[in-house]
Amino acid sequence: MAIDAENTCFNNMGGFGSFTIPTPQQDCYMGSGFGIQDDLGFFPRMGILQDTLASSSSSSSMCSVYLPLDIVQSLSCELERQRMEMDWYLQMENQRMTSCVFVEQRRQREIIMQKYESNLKSLILHKDQQVAAARNRAKELRNSLQIAEMESKAWQKEVTEKEATLSYLRNKLKAAEAQQLETASSSASSFLESQQKKQEESCKLCNTRSLCCVFLPCRHLCCCNECEGLLGHCPVCGTVKEASLEVFLA
Repeated sequence: MAIDAENTCFNNMGGFGSFTIPTPQQDCYMGSGFGIQDDLGFFPRMGILQDTLASSSSSSSMCSVYLPLDIVQSLSCELERQRMEMDWYLQMENQRMTSCVFVEQRRQREIIMQKYESNLKSLILHKDQQVAAARNRAKELRNSLQIAEMESKAWQKEVTEKEATLSYLRNKLKAAEAQQLETASSSASSFLESQQKKQEESCKLCNTRSLCCVFLPCRHLCCCNECEGLLGHCPVCGTVKEASLEVFLA
């Protein structure tokens, strides 16, 4: 009767042979029964295991009336061992999930840091290109300024040379004008002198022919041979002509 009660109790509990619990050295992702194969199926199986353990405890309490004391103690020890193993698996899974979360967070941080580093490198490269372009532009402006200063000096030198040439030409023009004025003055005075001399040497009546007759008694050379017969007195002093004398000037 005790053996029949024991078998009945084991059959009611489903038997502990169906609870295949791997040892800590076995892979918790590859086993069957209560082995953990993925993150999503682990917790439903844990619930099933807890329900089974609860039902086993109730069946044990029901069968404790019919079982001997040593069998009840062995069943209690087995249940306690299974609870300890489940606690150990829960701790291992917690540690694994914590490690996975930590690794994933570190990977995400590394991705973000790589992204920020890439953006920062691109920004630094762009700024370096802008600085290089600004330096080249400043260099071009300095070269342009130097060229402009050289051209300005060349223009100033050319202006100075032109001003010197203009001043020289003005002085030369003034000298030429003064010389021309002096020449004109001398020419005018010579012309006047020649005209005056010609007038002095021409007939006092016709002013065209040369003097060749001298009136007496005043002895002025005052008219030409053609006009001598027309004059009765001297045209220079007004003395009455008494006689005339023709002379030849060499």
